[in-house]
Amino acid sequence: MLYNRIVSKKKKIIIGVSVGVSLAVIIAVIVLCLVLLRPSEGKNVSVILSGEQIFVQADEADEDYTYRFRFVSNGEERLYDSSSRTLDITEEFWQGNLRLGENYTISVCYVDSAGVLAGDYGEEIISSFALKLASPNVSLADGILTWDQVRGADYYTIYFSVGDELQSMATQELSFELSALPGGERSVVVTSCSNNANYIESQPSTQFTATVIHEIPAFNSAFLNPTTCVLTIGSSEKVSAIRVMDNLGGSFLIEQLDYEYSNGTWLIMANLRAIYQSGTTYTVQPEADEFNIYSSSPTRVSM
Repeated sequence: MLYNRIVSKKKKIIIGVSVGVSLAVIIAVIVLCLVLLRPSEGKNVSVILSGEQIFVQADEADEDYTYRFRFVSNGEERLYDSSSRTLDITEEFWQGNLRLGENYTISVCYVDSAGVLAGDYGEEIISSFALKLASPNVSLADGILTWDQVRGADYYTIYFSVGDELQSMATQELSFELSALPGGERSVVVTSCSNNANYIESQPSTQFTATVIHEIPAFNSAFLNPTTCVLTIGSSEKVSAIRVMDNLGGSFLIEQLDYEYSNGTWLIMANLRAIYQSGTTYTVQPEADEFNIYSSSPTRVSM
């Protein structure tokens, strides 16, 4: 009886050892398979800016792997799985899942086709992002430019040429009357703009060319310093020439002007020493031409 008990105990030990060894072998085989089947380490990742879109792109994997992009900022991690090595992340910024202006540490790893095994992440890059606004889709009819609201835009800039100079006006509206521009043959484009520095001004819209007839508003004020003979005009617009008239019937075209811009008003300065006479009263108005019409009364010059 004692012999049988000893033999039975030995058998149990042998069976237990055999099972343990078998499990160890199985585990070793599984680990070996995982090591052999695990994708290689991810390679380089880069950022690509294309128009209004932002992409991240990984180096091509050697095997039939998918790609897992990792974004880390302020301890927060976001993962994006992609079957393509190029991932469009533009909408993630519009939705707020990724944040503009923040530094992100970006890397990529390869994942097997079953989505189970992932390799180590490759070399990290650090990048921050800004979004370029879309160009407005502008149309012109009856002297009025119109366009649809552009996502992210707070206002729109109208660029136009005056001679060799490029000038601009801004509006928050979705339309603009060309008659607000200085009169003449004008080429005009519109861009989308934002008050947020993380949104970049768009490319110009389609260019339009039109003949503009402009009504010049009257000056806000006019003051003549009798000592210096400098006439200072307050105007809502910058004009290229003025006409000064006196109570004796004199009319003088002044084209040599100096300008300052302050608080939404143009200060236009002209030296009247060549025409000033003590005791004479003066009026002043913008000089008109075939494209720039003036129909208001002249502005009285105070002293």
